Amino acid sequence: MEYADPVTAAATSLRAQLLDAYKSRSLKPPDWAFRVAPSIPFVGDRYGEWGGVLVYASAENLAGYGGDLPDFLLDDRARDRHRWCLENRHQDRLFPHVHMEPFNNGSLLVAAWYLLHRLGHKSPAKPLELLHGIAAANFGKFAISGSTNRDYAGSRDKLAASLPYVTEDLRVLKPTIVVAPKTMLKHPDVAQLFKRETPATRVVSLPQFNATVVNTHLAKNARRAKKLARDMSGTPVAGWIGNLTGYGDGAAWRFLVEMEERIAER
Repeated sequence: MEYADPVTAAATSLRAQLLDAYKSRSLKPPDWAFRVAPSIPFVGDRYGEWGGVLVYASAENLAGYGGDLPDFLLDDRARDRHRWCLENRHQDRLFPHVHMEPFNNGSLLVAAWYLLHRLGHKSPAKPLELLHGIAAANFGKFAISGSTNRDYAGSRDKLAASLPYVTEDLRVLKPTIVVAPKTMLKHPDVAQLFKRETPATRVVSLPQFNATVVNTHLAKNARRAKKLARDMSGTPVAGWIGNLTGYGDGAAWRFLVEMEERIAER
């Protein structure tokens, strides 16, 4: 298959370290969650290409399975399921399938591309190339059981179960840049974790990149978004944005405008 570079020794070593570190923390889910082990981040074959970029989605979500979980979530494959899904379910999609919807649908890959661009890096032409240069993960490592999609970014108690694993993410990957949901970063425990484990890491806090946020809450950015779309015409990210679904015409650019302020924060 031609979708990935040969796995580097460094990436393989990081994955092994993460698997050991997660196991040392116990893999038992909390009582409110599906009985599925937490997964380590997807570690790109060229992780570290831009100094070490770790991008967090909000939380694992298994509600769409309706309680009928696939086999790969019930055995050891679950512990590195994002890598397993890429290697077994990618199927030549534009946006790689890594069992995390904000990456599967392209939104967080668009955000990562724009971040790298604004920081002066040469950004890749294809989403898969970008993915293989970063690490991608869910901040919330467990999924609330049931058939209803429920996020828990605002729940300090539920987030507490994931913090030991986030700690291991930071200790093993040693990122220089972390992108994470701003709702989670507002929790004092989370803020202290980053200060303690990676005090020199640049943390970029973002709202969730979805249709509700962009089409409604970020409507204030509409005028600047049109200008940004004109300025970025012809770049790879313009084509990626054209393949995002659920947004009004050109509305996804509003999120990149919002990112400008977040990137400027230190």
